[in-house]
Amino acid sequence: MNKEWLDVGGEDCGDDCLFKNLEHRLTQEVELGEDICTDIDDIVSSLTHAMDCIQVFSVKYSADEVKQKLKEGSEAFKVKQEVFGDLKNLPDTEYYNLYKTTGIDADGRMKQMDDHFRWYEVIVHQYIDFAKRIPGFSSLLTCDQAALLKAKRSECFFFIIHEACDPDTETVMLFSGQTYNIKEIIGWMPEELLKVWTEFCKGIQNLNLTKKEQALILALLITTPSDKYSLKEPEKVEELRNKLELSIEHVVQGTERTSVDLWSQMTRNLISSLQSMKDIEEKEHNSVCQMPSIVNFLLNE
Repeated sequence: MNKEWLDVGGEDCGDDCLFKNLEHRLTQEVELGEDICTDIDDIVSSLTHAMDCIQVFSVKYSADEVKQKLKEGSEAFKVKQEVFGDLKNLPDTEYYNLYKTTGIDADGRMKQMDDHFRWYEVIVHQYIDFAKRIPGFSSLLTCDQAALLKAKRSECFFFIIHEACDPDTETVMLFSGQTYNIKEIIGWMPEELLKVWTEFCKGIQNLNLTKKEQALILALLITTPSDKYSLKEPEKVEELRNKLELSIEHVVQGTERTSVDLWSQMTRNLISSLQSMKDIEEKEHNSVCQMPSIVNFLLNE
């Protein structure tokens, strides 16, 4: 992992550091032509293809394979509980002191953090690639592109990985394909956030969204302005969103979701749920970044 994960001497650690040189990356990445998406079908096709390219796991799994791995992981955790009972995570300070003294990763959190953060290194580039396939996005001012990407990164990442969870068994699959019960990762991930995220995953999985719908939702999330990051040309972002809304109407009319109003309400509820998770994440951010095991992990990578 690169040391850019930790902005030494700064206020933040974590994903902000990956976005440190975002504007430079936006100008360096290969850009699509501004008018490459000339009609709605092209817009939907381009975004759907870009969605397919997003890598949730280190290996490309089918939806059925993901479900099978989650099922096997749940069964393995049950066996572990039967043999060892409920294994409690060590308090972070106690864990860190043990790790510092012996080098033993007692509950596996270092391995889990490495797994999770390696996914972040991959997803940031794919997140940018996807955004640049939104019609008109690359023609925005570079500072506005960066502002949009920074503002909605948490919500987008929560949405992208919804398939990596079995809410009923509270089993999650990390980038490597390794599965864990959420009780096994609360040593470094806020329990409240995990609980809310699993409920979110359950809700979104029950919607049975098509890949086209997922792509359009992600595009809408990326282009939703935030009070935290101001835009220099907000009217151009609004024009871009209007194109996406027309695309949504087109897609919805061609599916069983015949009511555009119903689809819009569903999307608003989805965005509201994602905002709730972001609020929890921001609330927990400082305390998580001060955990000795987190700081040690970032400094050593």
